[in-house]
Amino acid sequence: MNKKMTKEKNVDIKNFETIFDHNITQEELKYFTPTRSKEEYLKKYNYDQDEFYRDLYDLYCYRKDYTTAKKYFYMQTEKSIKEHYNPYTDTFKGDIEIKGVTL
Repeated sequence: MNKKMTKEKNVDIKNFETIFDHNITQEELKYFTPTRSKEEYLKKYNYDQDEFYRDLYDLYCYRKDYTTAKKYFYMQTEKSIKEHYNPYTDTFKGDIEIKGVTL
């Protein structure tokens, strides 16, 4: 069964996009997470889709596919971006915008 329980509700793991949905290699898996399954990974990060988008961003930067990385960067919430990225050290630097405002 593909549903897991959290404190709040039933969670359908198919509703979350993670690195496990992007043909991650064993080498990449070791780099990104010690977990061996999508279910363990979801639970470890408390079903936080922003966390999964951050890992997808990092995965595609690691693969040097910056176009796809940027897509996952922008899929994060504004709050997540402000909390986790530094526009002076991030790959996209001044190109990072939130609602039209360059960070």
